Amino acid sequence: LSHARLWVGLWYELGLLVLVMIGTVAERPLSGFLDPEYDRISIVHIVLAALIFGFWAANLWLSRREVTRDDQIAQWIAALSTGAIVLGAMYQIFPKFFLGPTVEMNPEIAQVFLSTVTEMRSAFAWHSATHFWLHKGIILVFALFGVPFLALQLYRERQAAVWDSWVLIAVILVLFTLLGLAFSRFMPYAGIVLTIATAGSIAQLLAAAARKGAPVAYAFAGILVAAIVGHAAFSAKAENAAMAGVSKCRTGIGELARYLEDPRLVRATPEIILAQPDMGPELLFRTRHNVVATPSHRNPGVVAFVKSVGSEDEAVAKKILFERKVSLLILCRSMPVDPNTSRSILYFNLLNGVLPDWLVPLRLPIHIGIDYSVFRVRPSD
Repeated sequence: LSHARLWVGLWYELGLLVLVMIGTVAERPLSGFLDPEYDRISIVHIVLAALIFGFWAANLWLSRREVTRDDQIAQWIAALSTGAIVLGAMYQIFPKFFLGPTVEMNPEIAQVFLSTVTEMRSAFAWHSATHFWLHKGIILVFALFGVPFLALQLYRERQAAVWDSWVLIAVILVLFTLLGLAFSRFMPYAGIVLTIATAGSIAQLLAAAARKGAPVAYAFAGILVAAIVGHAAFSAKAENAAMAGVSKCRTGIGELARYLEDPRLVRATPEIILAQPDMGPELLFRTRHNVVATPSHRNPGVVAFVKSVGSEDEAVAKKILFERKVSLLILCRSMPVDPNTSRSILYFNLLNGVLPDWLVPLRLPIHIGIDYSVFRVRPSD
């Protein structure tokens, strides 16, 4: 913890503090600037950045004191002590921060997101070899080459000025890996960090091969490049196949929106639409109508959609739609559904023509009706 390294850390943290403050101002209205939120950037993260800045400033000040100036053990004790103070202060001010970003999420929404959104599942929750290779394979390839190189750099550069940068990369990698094990969405970020080390590994192998003409180094570099290119080609094909059903629900939204905008076919006044959550934003953008569900963990409309179309009890679905004042129910005919789902839920009943008396099907043009079904909710008497 040299004086120079402490200055570097202080400047790093000052930059982070300024960026977090700018991001918070840009993200939210000034009227809600002081509202603590854990799933988006807020005053919570400004306070955390400020406390960490205080950590570096305190250690820089202590490094000038006689008691710690030349005593490395005393410097480490000071660093650990100020770090504990920072964590304790954060716990006293915002204790929920340590429970994660979903701490204030609606439990019903959390259940839907954690059980149905693939990227919110554990990194170990793969369903097949294809799914595993598609989502995690390339990261393992990067780790095979990148992690040893990163460890070697940490050892080689331990006395150099760039050592702090390698430590920062290693810490970020560990954090994103741990997060990725819990939620798959974070694993690609670990992969991005690994690309730095992987690129360095390739450069070292090629440099060694150039110096010594070592065919083994060329072979390793070639295998790595081939694995990256092969994975890119394979994953693109696999992703297209995996998303085939989902994409059908999206590619036809333009035609569906034009139909919904025709006042001769649909009411001129804005409707309230319940549709698949990932269709919601585009329907909002393309039409004058309102939607109940959007793919956001803050939107309880997600639960409304899942509970209504996924219910075997028509009374439950009717209650949800009437409470939300839904006037149009739109279903994508190729919506991905868990194969273990009961075939007697409302979604399958409607697609098979088994309709309750409070839903009236609208006649759609053939090119739209292939992908979608639209139902008008009959007002209650």
